[in-house]
Amino acid sequence: MSKTKPFGVFFFAAGALVLHLAFAVGIGALFAQWHGRQISRGVALPQAPRYVLPAGWNDPGKRGQIASLCAAGGHVFAAGPGLGVYRSVDGHSWFPFNAGLSESLETTHLSSGPAGLFVIDDDLQAYRWDSTAWSAIGVVPESSRVVRVGHRGGSLAVATDFGVHFWTERDGWTTPEDPGRAATFAVKPRRVLPATPTLGIGIESNERGAWFVRLSGGSGVAAPPVDPPVDPSKVVWLRDVDGSSTIVDGDWRSTITDVEFRPSPTSTIIVAAGDARVYAIDVVDGGFATPRGESAGLPPAACTSLTVNGEDLFVGTSGFGVYRFDAQHDRFEPANLGLLHTP
Repeated sequence: MSKTKPFGVFFFAAGALVLHLAFAVGIGALFAQWHGRQISRGVALPQAPRYVLPAGWNDPGKRGQIASLCAAGGHVFAAGPGLGVYRSVDGHSWFPFNAGLSESLETTHLSSGPAGLFVIDDDLQAYRWDSTAWSAIGVVPESSRVVRVGHRGGSLAVATDFGVHFWTERDGWTTPEDPGRAATFAVKPRRVLPATPTLGIGIESNERGAWFVRLSGGSGVAAPPVDPPVDPSKVVWLRDVDGSSTIVDGDWRSTITDVEFRPSPTSTIIVAAGDARVYAIDVVDGGFATPRGESAGLPPAACTSLTVNGEDLFVGTSGFGVYRFDAQHDRFEPANLGLLHTP
């Protein structure tokens, strides 16, 4: 009996320890559940997000190069060399949006419309967001360069050096339309003027990449003309020169890189130019006012792209990332947290 007593004490102590651990684990689980409920109720602060700088961040030729911007679902998306796709929810900070893509992908064009959200890389491979990841939809056929990306009806429209190609989920890529014939398509979603809801704004392009901005009444949008418009008060014909559109400011001619519509504080067409300037064209009395410069705060670099998310205007630049217009101070401010720097 005396030889077995220590073993009995040992087993009793071990059992007590197991019960103690089980009790502690149970209390811990209850605390975790309570703590989780408190977090869900907003009592506790969530963990800070983790910023991941783009793969091209350390490459001087890629750092801060924004090739394309677009807005969809209340979010802003950016594409560029060594960037893949980044997304901003708050308009200030950016996080990778590259599920299904290479993080170092050389992306060149973003587009959002009835057919979905798309991105194209410098190898002309197109991808579509399928709610969980990017899915390849094939290479833009018979082309060597993408000029402009937009939508026509429920189709993705891609203007290339060979004409305009269309893609639908049902039919895939179609044979391009005759390059000698105007093939206009919407580059940005059609919007209505807040003060005059019977008037709509259409921002469109032809197969050469020339820009057109048209005011139209009712629900339909007539195709803008390729030649100078008959009614200049209804169409801004942004001077088509050798396939590119330009805007004239006195004796200065600037190549247009992107066009957007900002609904407030006034209904205004915003034009990005390749000479580090942004122009505003107010919509007045069913027509267009004289363009004016609106570039305070922008860096000395080409403005490459524009997008509007709600009432916020964003400008992509060559080498300086993204800028957001601060309406309170009437100037642009950098918005590059996660793109060019971390907290």
